Formats: sequence, structure tokens, C-alpha cells
Amino acid sequence: MVPPVNATKTEGIALAAVRLLLGFLWLQNVGWKLPPDFSGVATFVRAGVEHPVFPPYSWILEHVIEPNIKLFGWGVLFLELSLAAFLLAGLATRLWATIGVVQSLAIGLSVAAAPNEWGWSYWLMAAAHVAVAASPAAGRVGGLDGVLRQSIANSPYRGARGGRLYLRWLS
Repeated sequence: MVPPVNATKTEGIALAAVRLLLGFLWLQNVGWKLPPDFSGVATFVRAGVEHPVFPPYSWILEHVIEPNIKLFGWGVLFLELSLAAFLLAGLATRLWATIGVVQSLAIGLSVAAAPNEWGWSYWLMAAAHVAVAASPAAGRVGGLDGVLRQSIANSPYRGARGGRLYLRWLS
């Protein structure tokens, strides 16, 4: 038997709404991170070098990421498109919300001190992802996690490693 979600219906709907908003946020922001030159990513990396939030991280931006901007640009594009898709679908929601926390912090550490940036926006973005990751209801209400969770719980695979992992940590 699958344990019940410890959230009211209203809490579940609210968290699902936050999940969807985060998915749309990531989707909207991939528009300026496109190949072939990834100029948007390069601009923000340069801002992180010129206006350091955390100097050791700025060193990484300058000496590791900037010289390899195309490789990192593809990584950022793939990661943020994946964040958008999985959060919008409500699939493996807790995992992808945790990845969203890490990506939000990486962006914040890059540009939070840059001119015309409101640093709090990145910390709030990370906090919204924490709220989604902390509650199983975020993906189970209006998301594929709710559908898959019941399917796995009622299948012979529920005891398999992958089934247990999904039921306990991802959905």
C-alpha cells in the first residue's frame, strides 16, 4: 500500500501551481541560451567574473567555464530544458526540483552581484524549488508522478529497486 500524502488538497494544488510556474520560468529562460555561440550564457559568465558573489566560484567561471563556453552552454541548455519539461509534466518532480535548487544557486553565484540584477530573485527561486522538492504532493497533484505512483504501487515492480526508489524519493 502506498502511504497517503500528508498534505491537504489545497496545499497540493498550491505546490503543483508553484511547480508549474517554475517549469514555465525555466522554459522562458532558455530562449537566450541558444547555440551556436551561447552569447547569453557567455554574458552572464562574464558578469560573474567581473562582479564576483563568491570569489572562488568566479575563478571557476573564468578559468573553467568561460574557456569552454560552448560545452557548458550545451549543458545549460539541456539541463534547463529538462527542468522545464520534467517540472511541467510533474515527473520525478522531487529529483528535478532538487536539481533546480542547484541550478538556481549556480546562477545566483554567477550574477547576483552584477549591476541591474536583484540578487534575491535567485535565492527565492532556489527556495521555491526547495518547497517543491520537500513535498511529495507537488508532482502527485496534476502531474505524472501521481499516475505513475499508483501504477507502480499496484504492479509487481513495486518491490524492485527502481520501483522502491521512485516511490520513496522521486515522486
